[in-house]
Amino acid sequence: LEKQDLSGKIVYKGQDLLSISQEKLQEIRGKEIGLIVQNPFSQLNPTRKVGSQMIEALLPIHQQQNLPRSFTRMLAINQLQRLGIQNPNSCYEMYPQELSGGMCQRVVIGMFALLKPKILLSDEPTTALDPETIHLVLDELRNLQAAHIFVTHDQFVAQSFCDTIFDMQDVQLCS
Repeated sequence: LEKQDLSGKIVYKGQDLLSISQEKLQEIRGKEIGLIVQNPFSQLNPTRKVGSQMIEALLPIHQQQNLPRSFTRMLAINQLQRLGIQNPNSCYEMYPQELSGGMCQRVVIGMFALLKPKILLSDEPTTALDPETIHLVLDELRNLQAAHIFVTHDQFVAQSFCDTIFDMQDVQLCS
């Protein structure tokens, strides 16, 4: 295999995200730009309950607006319910490994729905979901009013969600 030069830039608001400090990146992560990956277990801490992780995602908003913890709990539980989780109160109190892959995916999506990032990168966000739940999730993602970059193999999802579709096959890095 040939070694390829993968250097480059990721420019957001005039700043190269690959060269800014961790502190600056932390300010952007979640609030400005969100990332939903195909494996939700990689985004959730197995030693912490789902609810505490959802509330932690809300901390920047919570601190700015001085929201009571009971209110942020209610926001998180309502978000879980909107994403089709049957018993959101129980889910809130569970650890990620106690949930199915599809439920964990909805938890991660719910966290970003609470954060309302300006840009949301989603890599196969509906893979582990049944058709009915896919509709709920896509509706919730539409409600975010974010710029979405969606990576999916599911043509139904692409056609029902995206304004512009790029079909990539046999992709090669170009200069």
